[in-house]
Amino acid sequence: MVLRPQGWALLGCLASGLLLSNCAIQTYPGQPGVRTNGFAKIDMETVDESGLWVYEVTYDNSPTGEGVEQIVTKLYPTAYTYTSNVRTNSDGTTYRHKFPYKGGRIQMISIPKDGTIIMPPDSLVQVMVDYDISMDEVDDRNLSEEGLFARPQAFVERVAQQTRMKWDILRAGEFMAGKLHYAIGKVRVGTEELEFGAAPIKLSTTLSQSGVLLNVSTEQKQKMRAFINEKFPKGYNGPVELFLTDGTSFKTNLGLNTIETAKAAGKKIIIQSVN
Repeated sequence: MVLRPQGWALLGCLASGLLLSNCAIQTYPGQPGVRTNGFAKIDMETVDESGLWVYEVTYDNSPTGEGVEQIVTKLYPTAYTYTSNVRTNSDGTTYRHKFPYKGGRIQMISIPKDGTIIMPPDSLVQVMVDYDISMDEVDDRNLSEEGLFARPQAFVERVAQQTRMKWDILRAGEFMAGKLHYAIGKVRVGTEELEFGAAPIKLSTTLSQSGVLLNVSTEQKQKMRAFINEKFPKGYNGPVELFLTDGTSFKTNLGLNTIETAKAAGKKIIIQSVN
């Protein structure tokens, strides 16, 4: 499915726990005014039973640039912790590392310009995500800074709203063993609701919200996928609300698709070897 977080990144992470297990990034805007040097490592990672999922993007957002070229989703199937890109030690010091570690296998390449998606035959991707606001990235150079702050007032106001949402989400988490923990019991997509009953989706994240640990069963993934396919056969774009088991809820606008609904909506999906 495709998920378009209009809200702040941690809400995207909470949605990740519910929707993004075995996920790839289909659309991502990059930083305003920036031109990447080869690729930028998106500073968000997901650990689930498949291993460690990481994301890289190449783009030219300079005034004469052509925007995002491609987004690559990789899986490290034998890794069950974050890389140093999102690792902070006990003293609160964060280490940044640009270059990829060995052992990653490409799961999907997205080329947003023409809507092309390339996936290997053995790809484990079940979900695709769209971001319309950039996240933290790791790159060794910013090749172009022209227009870096030239964003409309409406964008600034929306970012301010997301910052307020950030504190609401932080306060709602249960802090244990150095992480914030959440239990998601229900999701409302438009007027349709999907409940997880006695087995809520469990998610934990670092205080920087740059890494997400998931406890999502195969049955829960299939349930969410079937829900989107049945209720929204050509995808969905609109309000989505997540309900925690303690009664707290967070609402944003998301775009949702499974691979099946993306095809029905006219996306071009190519299955071929990419490693």
